[in-house]
Amino acid sequence: MQNRSINSLVIILISSLLLSACSMSDWWNGHYATRAALTDAYNEQVAYYAAESPEQRELRRHNQQICNAKYKDADAAYDNCMRRLGTPEWPG
Repeated sequence: MQNRSINSLVIILISSLLLSACSMSDWWNGHYATRAALTDAYNEQVAYYAAESPEQRELRRHNQQICNAKYKDADAAYDNCMRRLGTPEWPG
């Protein structure tokens, strides 16, 4: 009876060490720091667009249609078009 409990404790200990080793490697490789930075940037972007007035949102929609028609696959040209029309994109 005691051998079974010792064996099960050893199995639990080994499995917990293996699981913590995986999370430690993620931490060491910067996974959690990268995820936190991406979350912060996303929250800042959401706050940037949420702070716009309804008129500004409507102007942005209108300008997006204009700039999408002119500069379909040119990212820098699209950004310049939006900035020129008065609705700059999120700088992040």
